Amino acid sequence: MLIDRQVIANLLEMERDDVLSIYLNVDPTRPENQTSPPAYRIWLKNALDELEEKVAPSLSRERRMALRKLREQVISYVNAYLPQGRSLILFTANDFRREFSLLAQVNENYLHYGRPDVTPLLWLLDEYERVGIVLVDNFQARFLSAYLGKVASYGETELTLDTTTWPRYDLRAPTARGTHGAHIKGSNVDAFEDRVAEKVAGFWREVADRITRWQAEEKFSYLLLGGEEKAIAGVMENLPPEVARKVADKLIAPLYASEHEILLRAKPRLEAAERRREEEVVRKALDAALSGGQGAVGPADVLNTLREGRVHTLIVAWPVKGEVLRCRACSFFFLEEKSHCPLCGGEVAKEALREVIPRLAFYHGAEVELVAGEPARQLTEHGGMAAILRY
Repeated sequence: MLIDRQVIANLLEMERDDVLSIYLNVDPTRPENQTSPPAYRIWLKNALDELEEKVAPSLSRERRMALRKLREQVISYVNAYLPQGRSLILFTANDFRREFSLLAQVNENYLHYGRPDVTPLLWLLDEYERVGIVLVDNFQARFLSAYLGKVASYGETELTLDTTTWPRYDLRAPTARGTHGAHIKGSNVDAFEDRVAEKVAGFWREVADRITRWQAEEKFSYLLLGGEEKAIAGVMENLPPEVARKVADKLIAPLYASEHEILLRAKPRLEAAERRREEEVVRKALDAALSGGQGAVGPADVLNTLREGRVHTLIVAWPVKGEVLRCRACSFFFLEEKSHCPLCGGEVAKEALREVIPRLAFYHGAEVELVAGEPARQLTEHGGMAAILRY
């Protein structure tokens, strides 16, 4: 099924705390997954054993029995599972299961017990955003989309030149003889080529119009234009500025390359575009926060402004690590180890940031941006978290 923000919202709204969140790299092309049993099955069994040993003492007898039953169900299911992609994601309890098989690849295997942990899923959605890809030359255009590692075709369009209705051009007419005997190309050839060029330019305008409508309908995060250089330039000239800004890069690929080849060629360009966008949003947040503007940095300050509903975009370094203390009474967040809330004196609880962030952001309608590479390193120097504020 298609994963969108509503799927994330439904998982976050679940109040139950007996859910196993499982992320497995089941890529059958990896050598470790070609053994018998494959590496992901061995990892899962060991992780479940460790989990049961860790949490069982704190559970009631009924919850311990339920977890043991769930453990056996999960192992049985995964042992029988035939990979349909590179990743298997499960949210499961004894009376509930939500499964996703994706071509996108999780960075590492991960297991969590409690409320559904959607943070790795948010990362996948951030890294493998919906992209529109258009390959074009003088006479043809091909439209494709990529999302979570999967390519889909949106059809093709072509320019058909019906010259039967054109004026007759004698393209074999002798050329005129110019000064000193030089030959000058006949005007018939020029007129014919000019008319063809006019039709091609019109075709590029049609392709640009289709891209504009397509972007309005699908709202792609990025667009890639590929094919012939002159055709790409001709289409770009006719795109509205707001659509042209979505074009992340040019894609060097033959018009009828396979979908797999197109995805391989597109991946590094999309990753580079994502890092550039992340650098920009991190710089904007840090500049605003450090200059006293509409920004915040550091887990405690960011989470407290998020709790107040003031955060527009929450920016977090990936992978999400660390914990924060939260007051059970007033929900104030702080980092210093204290037995009581410094604000109201209430009891405190220690919570993992990867569990706090998505729920708080969802509740207050904030966008979540998980950043990697150099943007993450810059953010780590400021506690690994920043925000762009609404006010």
